[in-house]
Amino acid sequence: MARKDYLASSRKIRRKRLILRVSFYALAAILFCASAVAFFNIEYLKVDNVAVEGNKFVSEGELNLAVLKKLEGNIFLFIPKSNVFLIPKKEIEKDLPAEIKRIKEIYLDGDLPDKLKVKIVERENKALFCHEEDCAFIDEEAFVFEKAPYFSGAIFIKFFDERGSASSSPVVIGSYFLKQEEFDTLMSFSELAAKNGFEVTEIYLKPENIYELATKEGWKMVLNDRNEPEKTFANLVTTLESSVKEKRKNLDYIDLRFGNKIYFKYF
Repeated sequence: MARKDYLASSRKIRRKRLILRVSFYALAAILFCASAVAFFNIEYLKVDNVAVEGNKFVSEGELNLAVLKKLEGNIFLFIPKSNVFLIPKKEIEKDLPAEIKRIKEIYLDGDLPDKLKVKIVERENKALFCHEEDCAFIDEEAFVFEKAPYFSGAIFIKFFDERGSASSSPVVIGSYFLKQEEFDTLMSFSELAAKNGFEVTEIYLKPENIYELATKEGWKMVLNDRNEPEKTFANLVTTLESSVKEKRKNLDYIDLRFGNKIYFKYF
């Protein structure tokens, strides 16, 4: 009988110890969570100041609002995203370039106690992609990223996509309108032309990878995707200085698609 009482008493003691241990850990966990929530809710550590670097065209106010909007709300109901230690950097660095397409790259860095440093790299205006007078800026990767005014002069080269129909394709922001290699070739050729005194003002993309480059003088050059800029340009210069020469003002186009066989037409 005494042994049974002893065993029962031992079980009660172990049970009490277990309950005390569980209660202790539960209380410790609750206190830890409460302390963490209290810490992350300290106003002193909430981001309310965004310092922007690298912006030329994107307004600081627009970027501030976009970043602060990403910091709204809570994590697990009680912990604010705006805490300087919990800023969702990867989310912001991924989402903002998709929302503000002028932004090419963005880097974030928390600065205690309540500041967020935002450094951006903007896309540069290399040319225009147009549909009639509806234009958008494109960068060096042929990416269409922002609506632009219609420039009547030759400030930027205007691209028109006529590969699908007789009229140019509509402007779609956030898309690549041309392969990188093709774009680089056309821009390189245009730069060579500008350096030698005849600017390219418009480029028309035609079916079968044919391109028509309109010059400021009023005549056009016809190229395709097999033309090498330097060699083709050398053929162009030779033709202008020999075969065309004084008749240049009456020139309609020069077809440079066939290597050393150059074709041209007058008005």
